[in-house]
Amino acid sequence: MKRAISIIISVIIVLLVFSGCSGQKSGGEEYRREFYSMDTVVVIRIPSGAGISSEQAEAAFDAAETAFEDIAARVTRFPNTDSEKAASEVWAVNENAGVAPVHVSDDVWNLIATSLHYGEITGGKFNIVMGAMSDLWGFSTQEYRVPSDEEIKETLALCSLSDVVLNEDEHTVYLKKPGMKMDLGAAAKGYATDVMAQALKSAGIKSAIIDAGGNICAIGTKPDGSDWSVGIQHPRDASDIAGRVDVCDEFVVSSGDYQRYFEVDGVRYCHIFDPDTGYPVRGASASAVIWKDGMTADILSTSIMLLGEDDAAMFALYNPEFSDLSWVLIYVDTDGEIYFYGSEAMEGRFIFEE
Repeated sequence: MKRAISIIISVIIVLLVFSGCSGQKSGGEEYRREFYSMDTVVVIRIPSGAGISSEQAEAAFDAAETAFEDIAARVTRFPNTDSEKAASEVWAVNENAGVAPVHVSDDVWNLIATSLHYGEITGGKFNIVMGAMSDLWGFSTQEYRVPSDEEIKETLALCSLSDVVLNEDEHTVYLKKPGMKMDLGAAAKGYATDVMAQALKSAGIKSAIIDAGGNICAIGTKPDGSDWSVGIQHPRDASDIAGRVDVCDEFVVSSGDYQRYFEVDGVRYCHIFDPDTGYPVRGASASAVIWKDGMTADILSTSIMLLGEDDAAMFALYNPEFSDLSWVLIYVDTDGEIYFYGSEAMEGRFIFEE
């Protein structure tokens, strides 16, 4: 049995076109902060031409990193220490599945309530209680395996959105069945990036780019007034891009079968599960979405990949607020050729790289 395992942290390559930028903090070309959180490297870059001092940049970085880490601590599903367990509201919700409701903060409540709303309007495709299924396939331990149909069927019983009970007055969350596992991974990083971007703006930053492991936020424009250029990674070549988009005050988020996956007998199994089958999604190799806030873009990038091109088009049709959503699905055929299917809004923005 042949197996191949790959974990790629950064989903989208950011093409920063700072004037004379070498990508380093030295020489006054840019201010840069890098830290590790939510299983990814987070990078914030502020061009030197943004008109701020190094002291202002450092203060803004501190505020942004603190904001991001605060969300990360509250939503982690796998805390390691007692103090991390005490901070994680998602861990508490999961530990009390089938036992008792758990009070959560406004941020986590907003994440969960919004995620359930998208679960409803995507026909259940966006599902934040697939944690037990992820565990079954070994993605939580990296002890990967293909479970039996019976195991999948039994675990699907622990993945029903109807078994998530919210009490709006008390701000409590209750998972009805023991063994249920909430996982906010497809929304939390986008939300944390939203909070981080707001912290930068509140600190007076008007031009910056954030790369939170593939969740890209472009704040304002570059100092010369032009848009930021963001490259979307090729799903089969980590050193190359499939295309690029130009953005200003927008988020670009991608999902793909190349982020976390394993292969058995030539079949690729990724970490994105179809709630209808319990199997990893098949079809497109990647998706990319452009939207005005990070949480929605994060949710929709996963949803579009699960919906597929036809249902994604219908989703936009039946939800007029997304009639102008820019999204693209990226396919790779058996010969390694890449092709695309996207919304009309994305057609005018996605530039294919030959």
